[in-house]
Amino acid sequence: MSAAFVEWIEDESGRIPVFFDRRLDLVDPQHDYVASVAATKRLSSPRAYASTVDAATYALLAWLRYLNERKHQWQEANDAVLAGFRDSELTKVLRSGRAKGAERIAKRTVNTKLHWVYRFYGWAQESAGLCSGIIGPKGAIKSTITEVYQPGAHRSLDRHKFPCCFPGVSGNHSGSQYFATDEDKRAILSHFAKGSDPFLVERNHLMMQLSDRVGWRASTVTGLLVADFAPEIIERSGDEGVSVAPAVQKRGYHDAFIVDHSLAARVVRFIAWRKRWLAQQGWSEARTKGHLFLSVRSGKPLGDKTLVQLLGKAFREIGVPAKRGAGHHSFRRKYADQSTREDLQARKMTGHSVAVEDVLHATARRLGQHRIDSQAPYQKAVQDGTRDAEPHKLRRDIQELESVVADKEARIAALERALTATGKRGRSMRGRRR
Repeated sequence: MSAAFVEWIEDESGRIPVFFDRRLDLVDPQHDYVASVAATKRLSSPRAYASTVDAATYALLAWLRYLNERKHQWQEANDAVLAGFRDSELTKVLRSGRAKGAERIAKRTVNTKLHWVYRFYGWAQESAGLCSGIIGPKGAIKSTITEVYQPGAHRSLDRHKFPCCFPGVSGNHSGSQYFATDEDKRAILSHFAKGSDPFLVERNHLMMQLSDRVGWRASTVTGLLVADFAPEIIERSGDEGVSVAPAVQKRGYHDAFIVDHSLAARVVRFIAWRKRWLAQQGWSEARTKGHLFLSVRSGKPLGDKTLVQLLGKAFREIGVPAKRGAGHHSFRRKYADQSTREDLQARKMTGHSVAVEDVLHATARRLGQHRIDSQAPYQKAVQDGTRDAEPHKLRRDIQELESVVADKEARIAALERALTATGKRGRSMRGRRR
């Protein structure tokens, strides 16, 4: 018999999975639960909707396959079965290489799946009435997920909601977190400059600069629209730079980020080049759906994972192995680290508060994180007073120089290719005369 699987159907907001067990019978509870999750995400951005639905779907599909292999019905679940699933999934993740050899990352991946399984049973019992006594403080699956907690309850209560999860692996820090360096950036820009298509070289350079200098997530960069840098937005720029609110942000946020003037000007020049390039290819703007960065093969918007894959490959090309955690997100870590250090130095120089929460809040705002927003009014005033301190100026100057060097390397590479092509044509002509 085949393994359990899903087929996807489209509704008015996006795709929804239909579950089939190994006997090819429909499994309605899982479908109904994911549909209920999707309903709460209808007002989110398309990427937030897709990522949530996909996460829930593939967690429940893995669970269904595990149950099928052991000839269990979903209503027969208990703590022992859940623990077996946990251990089986850990083995699979470690073998797959997705955890880059780090057990901590693998356990965190498995925990995410377990969370969805717990939530499914909580929904099936408490909301859908499909079962009783399966989950709860005294249920076959021990969990307080069925209990009602007051807002602001401490996160440590998660261990009671999801007791079968691996403990002590939450958070973003692990042994394989890699912070990109300025040397990495220069090497990757040089690597991109060797490309034979000038438009592709500039596209990749610009995505790299936006990732490094603004700290945007990969999905935000690839999801940028031409409208995000519309003339009226550029005209409203302040002394610090242009305030850009990307269309694609995590959890559907609408935060604005500062893009310094020189980088924004480069985007504007690229938009003009993009328009000419589309005309040369015979493609209309309708094909692009208004996206800034396009596939050079099709003229269509880049996929969500394009930049992640592009930089992952670039790191390997410059000799930094992916298993160290090197990839696009390492530039976001680099940005956060540099920004925090500069803020701390600037605060010391200008006499502002150097309290940890104040310094970290500034970085959180730049990264589009919403964890310390109660201090936002005060923090903005502090940032206004420190943004022109020497550390910030020095970094902007260095970034400009790096950008200029990368551009020159790209032009030199293009000239070398042109000279080589001219030389070959000259030798060919002399050969014909003979």
